[in-house]
Amino acid sequence: MHFRPLLLAALAVSGFAAAADDPNVPAMMEKYGCGICHSDRETMAGPSWVDIAARYRGNARAAAILAAEVKKGVHGGGPWPMPPLPEVPDADTQAIVRYILAQQR
Repeated sequence: MHFRPLLLAALAVSGFAAAADDPNVPAMMEKYGCGICHSDRETMAGPSWVDIAARYRGNARAAAILAAEVKKGVHGGGPWPMPPLPEVPDADTQAIVRYILAQQR
């Protein structure tokens, strides 16, 4: 059906908006050390959340890609690799990824 992609997109957008306002996500990010290398708008050892969101905007697989990078680690273009974080529960990983992807410039 032609309506299914539109429905999925609407659900994804509403989920991203809710995640951006989730008061638990910043505490999760602090708990797992995300802020050591990342921030909302400033490039540090890793890219900012805004830059990550911009890089993946329009990519239907963005949430899955970022969740896998959290779990397995990744070496982007920076000087240090992001270490794997397999201990982060899947529900927390998904909430964090939704928060990141909801960021706007």
